[in-house]
Amino acid sequence: MEVKSKMFDLTAALKDRSHGDKEFGEVIRSLRRLESVNSRHIDLTESLEFLKIAKLLISPKDHDIRNDWIDDVRKISDGYSLIVESLINQSIMMYCRAVHSASHIRNKFDIIGQLTEEQKKAHLEITDLRDRGLAHYGGFEDRKGKRWVRDHIVLEIKPQSVHIRYPKMRKGHDVGMVSALEDLIQVGITYFDKLAWDEQSKLAELVFEYREKYPDFRKLIASNVFSPKDFFGFDVTPGEAGRTAT
Repeated sequence: MEVKSKMFDLTAALKDRSHGDKEFGEVIRSLRRLESVNSRHIDLTESLEFLKIAKLLISPKDHDIRNDWIDDVRKISDGYSLIVESLINQSIMMYCRAVHSASHIRNKFDIIGQLTEEQKKAHLEITDLRDRGLAHYGGFEDRKGKRWVRDHIVLEIKPQSVHIRYPKMRKGHDVGMVSALEDLIQVGITYFDKLAWDEQSKLAELVFEYREKYPDFRKLIASNVFSPKDFFGFDVTPGEAGRTAT
């Protein structure tokens, strides 16, 4: 007879406990590190997915997808390019959230130390684009010195009238930058994937140790049963494509 497994929500059980907790501090610090690693890994995985979809749409005829809706989008002024640019922008934002944006909620990790000199240059360009071209209205310039966003006001003088014109330029992403971004994402995924296995092993050992030693810890964990239906809104095995501690 197959024994049905039980799931307990460690994040929920220890959410109100700090790093310096006198009872379970060691477990909490290990859990927070794994939570940080896991969330950054998820950000990078989603970043790569956005980028792959954008690349697929750039050359739709090279892939086995339906083109009817793409043709409809192309009928809208700049519609098709806006979709592609939006996907790439979202990829950049997710990449930067994983390896660049500061947060007191997540632990810091040295992703820069994993990069080559060329990759470091690309990383700085992409994070600068995020800071001064996407997240905020600023003066980001590409490698050729062109402003990413240009909104001008132009005076047009005609023989019998004067007009104010509003030319705008929103620069698109170039192939080189997209390729560099994909390379950086892959480096990040590999880095955090290895970290996740290491941190997961440490946490699993600590949890089993504390469950044996401390009845209060065992009760705390047991009182936080994980319900897939409550969490997802429907029944599904959590992390089916993720990792399993043994």
